[in-house]
Amino acid sequence: MRPVTCMPDDSEPPTITDTLRTLIAAELRANKRTLKRIALDAKVPYQVLQKWSRGDVVKLDVGVAERVYQTLTGRAFGNGN
Repeated sequence: MRPVTCMPDDSEPPTITDTLRTLIAAELRANKRTLKRIALDAKVPYQVLQKWSRGDVVKLDVGVAERVYQTLTGRAFGNGN
């Protein structure tokens, strides 16, 4: 099981999974939001995000990943807005 706080491997460009794990870990460490609050703010099922963060689920649906990324960064995937 891969912990939420893991950092991306520097030898390869970070994947969206690595980026999301890093962003979520930063939110949790800073006590800004709980995982449940992130899920609520992103309007995604908490259980899906919880299972993914624990490593029970390997991949997130792209729609879920996009919503979480946008909630945490204020930007959409790949367009730099």
